[in-house]
This record gives sequence, C-alpha cells and structure tokens, in this order.
Amino acid sequence: MFATALAAAALSLAGPSLMADPMNHDHEHHHHEGDIVIGRTALGQLAIEADLDHAFPLAPVATLIQGWSGHAPGFEALHEDEPDEGFFTLPSGADVLIEVLGIDPGLRIWAHDFSAFADQPGQTLPLGGADLHRHAIWHIDSTNPAIGDDWLGTRAAALRLLDAGSSMLSASDPFRLTFAVIPEPSSAALLLLAAPAVLLACRRRR
Repeated sequence: MFATALAAAALSLAGPSLMADPMNHDHEHHHHEGDIVIGRTALGQLAIEADLDHAFPLAPVATLIQGWSGHAPGFEALHEDEPDEGFFTLPSGADVLIEVLGIDPGLRIWAHDFSAFADQPGQTLPLGGADLHRHAIWHIDSTNPAIGDDWLGTRAAALRLLDAGSSMLSASDPFRLTFAVIPEPSSAALLLLAAPAVLLACRRRR
C-alpha cells in the first residue's frame, strides 16, 4: 500500500494540468469498451458519451517514437439512436475531425497510421464518417525538454469535434483527456526500493 502511495505521488510531480475540466456528456452505462462514442443532439450538434473521469495509461515505447504511447481511448460512432437521452447517430454526410483547443507540453496526438500529428491549438486530425471507428495514437514525447526519459507525471489535452462534411453539424462541447505514464520496470523497482528507506526516515523523525 505504501508503494502504491509512492507511485501516486510520483505521478503528481508534473503539477496541475494547463486545462480546466470542460463539460462532456458522460453516461456510465455506455462504455463501448472504453471508446468515446460520437453522435449528435436533436439540435444538430456533435456530442459524445464517455467516461473521462480517469487518466488513460500510456506504456513505454522506443520505436518510431520515444517516450510513452497508447491507443486508448478510441472513437466510435453511435450505432443506434437513443431518443430518451437526446443522442442520435451521425448522418451519412458527416466527416468528423478532432480539434486541439489546448494541450500540455510533450503530449502529441498521432493519426492512426502516423501520417500526421497534432500538438498545437487549432490543429485537427480526421476521424471518419457516420460509421467511424478510429484509434489515434496518444504520445508523451520523452525527447521534449519538458519531459525527459525519467519523467513520471500526467499530461492533458482539451479537445472538441468538428464536422467537415455535408451534414454541417455544429462543433461539440469541449472535453478533456488526461494521460498518465506507466514507469519502466526499473523505475517501478526504484520506487519499491525507496519505500523502506522512507519508512525508516519517518521512524527516525519520531
């Protein structure tokens, strides 16, 4: 339990995120295996259903990119209308983009095929049409001066959805995604080794 507390403390070293919590449509009974479900309101606005109250973990990576990355959460179009909730499927002419409104240094969003990325406000990436199911690559870049190889912390982005298609749906409300790195095995071992020393120091102070 003490090691868990140490790990949690390490993840807080990055300090508070740059973005405040925006509103999102959060219905706990629609998880769709963790994806962000995209639909529209009766008034023609893009909307989402998602559980965004936790940080999504990113694992160490050292291939085409350096640092930590992961494919969750993905984006999936709503399959059936939910009139009781005012949540409806996308029209056939929809062409959904994700737009960056704000983003912490070091966090980067790659297209699923590494063909493009977004890491600045105003940049967009395509998600697809009315039957979309797309997973971006979420990446915390250890080569960024704000990060570094031994960094442990969280990074967040404020995002919204746009419709570039003929259906001309209005933009979604902003939503916020937070990502936390999973330490390398050696870093996790150091945290565990540090626990007895911290306990001993606490006892000595008493």
